[in-house]
Amino acid sequence: MKYTNPDLANSISDSLLKIETKPFGSDAYAAKAYVKLIRFQYDSVYSFLKKSITLDRQNQDSIRLARDYNLMGIYYKDVALKDSAVFYYTKAVQIIDKKDAKLAGVYNFELSRYYSLIGDKNRQIRFLKKSKEFSNKARDTLTLYNIEEYENNLFKKAGGDYISGKKQYLFSKSSKNSYLLAWSQQKYADGIISVDSLDRAKVLIDSSINYFKSINNLYLLYVAYSSSANIAYISKDDEERLKIYNAQYNIVKNTEHIFKAANTYNLGDFYLHQKKYDKAKKFLLEVLETNKHQEIQPVLILLTYESLSEIYENRGNFEVALEYHKKFKEIEDMLYNTQVTAQVTDYKIKYETQEKEKENLQLKQDNAEKELKVQQATNLNQRYGFIALTAFLGIFGIFYYSKNRRRKLRDEHIINIAQTKQKEHEKIGADLHSTKAKDLEKIASNLEQKGEVEIAKKVREVKDSIRLLSHELFQIPFSQLEFDDQIINLLFDYNSDSLKITHAGIHTIPWAEVDDTIKRNLYLIISEAISNIKNHSQATTANVKFQKTNKNIDVTITDNGIGFTDEDLKKGHGIGNMRMRVNEIKGSIRFDAVKNKGSEIGIFITAF
Repeated sequence: MKYTNPDLANSISDSLLKIETKPFGSDAYAAKAYVKLIRFQYDSVYSFLKKSITLDRQNQDSIRLARDYNLMGIYYKDVALKDSAVFYYTKAVQIIDKKDAKLAGVYNFELSRYYSLIGDKNRQIRFLKKSKEFSNKARDTLTLYNIEEYENNLFKKAGGDYISGKKQYLFSKSSKNSYLLAWSQQKYADGIISVDSLDRAKVLIDSSINYFKSINNLYLLYVAYSSSANIAYISKDDEERLKIYNAQYNIVKNTEHIFKAANTYNLGDFYLHQKKYDKAKKFLLEVLETNKHQEIQPVLILLTYESLSEIYENRGNFEVALEYHKKFKEIEDMLYNTQVTAQVTDYKIKYETQEKEKENLQLKQDNAEKELKVQQATNLNQRYGFIALTAFLGIFGIFYYSKNRRRKLRDEHIINIAQTKQKEHEKIGADLHSTKAKDLEKIASNLEQKGEVEIAKKVREVKDSIRLLSHELFQIPFSQLEFDDQIINLLFDYNSDSLKITHAGIHTIPWAEVDDTIKRNLYLIISEAISNIKNHSQATTANVKFQKTNKNIDVTITDNGIGFTDEDLKKGHGIGNMRMRVNEIKGSIRFDAVKNKGSEIGIFITAF
């Protein structure tokens, strides 16, 4: 779908949505989201991808699920939401790494490029290396050419853009794919620019621009415009450069894309050097306004402050110029300190490596001398070794038998004590659950009848806490009652006239194959979540959905309550308990909420 005409992809996806077969539905939603992305139309990208993800989970289709996670990462990258972008890019890589070498190469490359964008060089290089390994394994020529170009830029290899760009161009030309050819022409043109063949570069770029206009691929059109603007800048054709900047601005001005701030700065900087200060100021202030809503790269903000300072200085308003210059210096110092810290770290690593090598060489020499002495001692004492060993084994055998016997008696004693304590805990738990909780419910009902609604509510909260504690203390062995029945009983306990709790998919999980420790912790996590919903969410309905995907169990708990805030997540003891239990079974948990529309808790566990 990626290398087709977007208009055609849109048309095909409309047809696919009419087909009930679920994989086709997933492809259609993903295609819709992809077309929206390349046209900077973000209004429904998230909803299309969520629908596709839902279908993929139902079908247990990990390949398509990884594709959708990667697209979700691109979406969050475009709108500059760093944590979400990293989360979805990483999930895509984790799923695909063991499934498809070619896609693993592509998705690791995407993640490497994103870490480059946010300035994390260590992870950038690490995922680039993984991408190269997978792409070599899959013999994916196109991705390998991309990696080569990327490495040339990363390690600043002279003429590297031209060499890798030419390889991509020749490969795409032989493939007879118009989309790939237009894309590779832009790459090749960038390389030609670096060796000063501007006329040849302009022909290639203009061809790419015309093609991307014809298929309405705004993303690649914007990128091609950037190459064309570079040619105009080198040629000192200011009129052409302004024309291109305005064309780019018209593409991104009403979007949330990260390109918007860079293009707006380009216009402001252009008008500044034309000494059209009012226009320059307008666009530069727009960059700062964008920075209030998006995480713009510090270097761009640095340049913006510098340009604004220059405008006010040229107009004689030195007070405002000084304020912007101070802000410029703050960011410059921050960037410089970051760079110095990175350099110090590099030098420290190099120094420690050299010292380690010297130390290892000395250790090798010392070990060689010791080995010689040991060999000599061994030869000298070898004749007595067998006798000494026989005697030692006899003594050791007697000692081991005696020690093993004492350990066995001690272990039996410890087990007896533990079993006695467990029985006491279960007796207390059963009493709390069957007697004390029921007594508190009767008290709450009597208080409600007397009009003491708030006090009754508090009593019920205490009852739920006691019930949760009883679940901790008293646990029915899974061999006596099936795990799905335990969960259903738990949900039934929390069901009431004010809160209707439903469940789905619980019988599709082969619980007999799941470790008891996982089941115990999952039971307590669900119990904690339902208790929170009942006591704090003001919800009237809740649902617990179970789904098996490959070796994993996904549990999604939703309600229609008032949601929660980030502050609620930090201060809630119940939330902390849920996270602790998830960590204990090496799973993951996420919390999503929309104010006054409900909340969603997702639990992800590798269980098979």
